[in-house]
Amino acid sequence: MGKYIFLSGMSKVYIVEIIILLAVVILIGIICNKKKISKKIPKKNSNVLGRTGAALIEVEKQKGFRPLPIIILLVGILIIALQYAFEKPQISGDIKINVGSQIDDSNLKIMYHNKNIFNSVIGISQIDTNIIGEYYFNIDVPYGKNRKITKRIKVIVTDTEAPIIALDYKNGDKVSYTKDLTVEGYTITDNYDKDIESKAKVSIKQKNEKIVVVSYYVQDSSGNIAQESVELEIIDDVKPDLVLNGDANVTIDLHGKYEELGAIAKDEKDGDLTEKIKIDGIVDTNIVGEYVIKYTVSDSSGNSTQITRIINVVDSKGVIFLTFDDGPSANITPKILDILKRKGVKATFFIVNYNDNTEYLVKRIVSEGHSIGIHGYSHDYSKIYVSEDVFMENIETLKNKIKNTTGVNTKLMRFPGGSSNTVSKKYCQGIMTNLTKRVNNEGYRYYDWNVSSEDAGGAYTSTAVYNNVVNYLSKERINVVLMHDATDKVWTLNALENIIDYGLSHGYKFSNITEDTPLVHHRINN
Repeated sequence: MGKYIFLSGMSKVYIVEIIILLAVVILIGIICNKKKISKKIPKKNSNVLGRTGAALIEVEKQKGFRPLPIIILLVGILIIALQYAFEKPQISGDIKINVGSQIDDSNLKIMYHNKNIFNSVIGISQIDTNIIGEYYFNIDVPYGKNRKITKRIKVIVTDTEAPIIALDYKNGDKVSYTKDLTVEGYTITDNYDKDIESKAKVSIKQKNEKIVVVSYYVQDSSGNIAQESVELEIIDDVKPDLVLNGDANVTIDLHGKYEELGAIAKDEKDGDLTEKIKIDGIVDTNIVGEYVIKYTVSDSSGNSTQITRIINVVDSKGVIFLTFDDGPSANITPKILDILKRKGVKATFFIVNYNDNTEYLVKRIVSEGHSIGIHGYSHDYSKIYVSEDVFMENIETLKNKIKNTTGVNTKLMRFPGGSSNTVSKKYCQGIMTNLTKRVNNEGYRYYDWNVSSEDAGGAYTSTAVYNNVVNYLSKERINVVLMHDATDKVWTLNALENIIDYGLSHGYKFSNITEDTPLVHHRINN
């Protein structure tokens, strides 16, 4: 409240009262000290007036001093002084504050002698102004000299602030058609309700072929409303999907035949774009080397996708790839590794699940430079061939275990029973046809064999195992030899060194299978 010169501390009420008092005193003074009187002039003095006759003459006579105005003034001053002296602090109305604010002299005025004497030390009870509601409390207001008065206060905490809608886009921005603008592209916060995006109402209206108007509306729990809108250009910025038919890495023997399998292209907007795929690159199978075939496709919006296929032309004729299934075994695997180490030959081990006692052999296989592949966490046909998903879980479980043990994320695998097995028909018709495609699509490279030692059936002597291997070796092809290192395969162990000696003495080379090794597949029978 403003202060008035000479009357500092007085309210407008007192000033008005003083003015009225002074006006009354002045008026009474005039009335009491001035009076008009009337007299008639006798006729005997008519000569004074001439022939016009008697006339009324008004004479103003000054009266003496009158005490009444002074008494009224003194009494009025006394009344105003007593009123001033005994005035009590006044609190006008309820206090209304916005949620989260604090009570201070901007919203609580305790007026005394025209001054706001509010002070936080008055003793206001602690109110949680972060919660909307009505609160009541008493405060003791000190005033004058050693005096105080207790007042009951009502505080109304309200929320008058509208939510805030923050947009990620501005007018004219280009936005992909894949964006769901009803759930993304904006955030809404409220000073009281906090996150209220779930209450938002979003509407999208097509302005023309490309432009849409996105409008946002939200109302908080206190009824405060916020609205925003933005105009956006919707574009197609999604590249077509391009998938190779067959493997991304292909290995071909020198002078072999390369067959272009092509690719498949699809676009969400344009549909099938396979016929628009451009293929670039040449493969010369008469020259050893790595060749790159590029596949490119573009949609009607100019989005382009390119993928490649790597073709490795290798001279693998006359190479022997010794492979061992079903290990590791505590008694056979260490001795096989000893022979391979002594002969300087690398081999490939398609293992099954192992325990703590044989884990060191898995580590040794890798550390000595051999390849490790997946045969299956389980080898039980009745369990692994009941469905595609069960089989994939079987090999992925072992793959992860091998990685944890050795750090090798192997993609090499061999189906239990080979891809040509028919026993799987008992559990799931057609499963091998589907599985061979699925493992390829998921990046695995599966290997069957073209030379069998028959040590899992029919060959029970080291001589039989030896003859079954050497009699089917050929320098005109790759030679993938199937053997086993299970606990009872002593005859395989006894034949191994002689098989290696035969190969070396007849001009063959030995190697372990890698992802670049040409694939050897059987004909699918299920």
